[in-house]
Amino acid sequence: MRRFSMTAVMVVTLVVGCASDDEKITPKPASTATAGVGGQATAGVGGQATAGAGGQATAGTGGQATAGAGGQATAGAGGSAPVIAPLTLPSDPLGVYEDGYGSSHHVTKTRWDNEAMTFAVREWSAAGDYAIAQNGGSNAWNPSKWSRFDWTHDAKGTLLYCQTAYDKDTEALAKATARATTTDLLKGCGGFPFSQLTPPALVGYWEDEFGGVHVVTTSTWTMVGYSAPLVFELLSLSNTERWVIAENAYSEYGAGKFSRFEWTVTAGVTYFCQSVYSADTAAEAKAAPHADAAQLSTGCAGFGWSKLTAL
Repeated sequence: MRRFSMTAVMVVTLVVGCASDDEKITPKPASTATAGVGGQATAGVGGQATAGAGGQATAGTGGQATAGAGGQATAGAGGSAPVIAPLTLPSDPLGVYEDGYGSSHHVTKTRWDNEAMTFAVREWSAAGDYAIAQNGGSNAWNPSKWSRFDWTHDAKGTLLYCQTAYDKDTEALAKATARATTTDLLKGCGGFPFSQLTPPALVGYWEDEFGGVHVVTTSTWTMVGYSAPLVFELLSLSNTERWVIAENAYSEYGAGKFSRFEWTVTAGVTYFCQSVYSADTAAEAKAAPHADAAQLSTGCAGFGWSKLTAL
């Protein structure tokens, strides 16, 4: 599964010249530079520079510069220059999505899970925009049969899919099923419309009120700016109820445990709460009591919700 992971945070303290015994030494403020995988970050005296994966950020004396993945940012003395390259959604349905019926889909190149229905992908064709998969043996409908999934995009770039076959006896028969008719999105899926797949509403770059940077993709939620990057692999989604369930992957806190992130928007301001962070299973994380969005100061398990500002 594709993961948006980053290397450990680097803290760089600059040594500023030397002084003779007769010279008065004025302490210089430390600088910090944080770089993701392949990123470059350079900070002057007292400056702060943060670069995402492949990004470049340079901050002068007292300046602050933040560059997202592939972005470049330069801040002069005392200046601030957040330059964020927009995240590009995958053209294939990889990650977590919510369909038009409110159901969650978790898709990789080896699995397609739709709530309690599981499908083991045996063939994935990015070029042909289809996947062939065997239905899970415990599925409520057509267990152990074979399915074909086709996907496409409408004129606005919205990702759509069709389970073109769902009850074939063999992998070969599922693959031989004619591709869904992508020229007729209203009836091309066996006489029915294609289903929309909507990514997490928070996909993008965010900064919290403590200076941490959050990178949300269809597959991961990554927090940068702590002692080490914290990476959470997304497993299920509800944009309707505003939450995602994730496995703590590469996290120094509760690795292998499960978390739930919730968000709310109040007066145009986005807030989030990691309401669960160490559940033993994804089901336990999903079933836990929800945070109280009506109480922003105490509704996050007794603590305040954290403000997120889009970068």
